[in-house]
Amino acid sequence: MPVIVTKSGIGTDKDDRRIEYVRRALNGVARCIRDGIDVRGYCYWSLLDNFECNSL
Repeated sequence: MPVIVTKSGIGTDKDDRRIEYVRRALNGVARCIRDGIDVRGYCYWSLLDNFECNSL
């Protein structure tokens, strides 16, 4: 079954933590693809998404 990662991110204002999180998440996606999982997409949830949610 195809997979789309619809939300992935970390709520922090520390650039080094965000960079490490994204690096590890994308390495995980790459491992899934190598293992034969049909990954069709990956959507990164950015720090700015928090501001969008708070305005509701």
